[in-house]
Amino acid sequence: MGALGFKLSFFLHIVFGNLCLIGSLIQWWNSRKRVVPLLHKSIGKVITYVLIGFAAPSGFILAWYSEAPWPFSLLAIAWIWYTFKGYQSIKRKYL
Repeated sequence: MGALGFKLSFFLHIVFGNLCLIGSLIQWWNSRKRVVPLLHKSIGKVITYVLIGFAAPSGFILAWYSEAPWPFSLLAIAWIWYTFKGYQSIKRKYL
């Protein structure tokens, strides 16, 4: 992929990873969850789609540019897997 692939992956990972982190912090704010449940649901959907679509795949690509590609690539795969399993649990109403 070269330098362009690294730069694009780095940019996507930083932007969308931070979006996921900020959104996740907002999700843990209990009083807002009770007052505006639709906002909680909407933010959760955005985090899920952004993480599975951009943040984790770009992290997986970046892993292969690091000095320890296997641990970082496994972390990206685990990030996608557990997010997907959480999404499935919510859809099946296993809360």
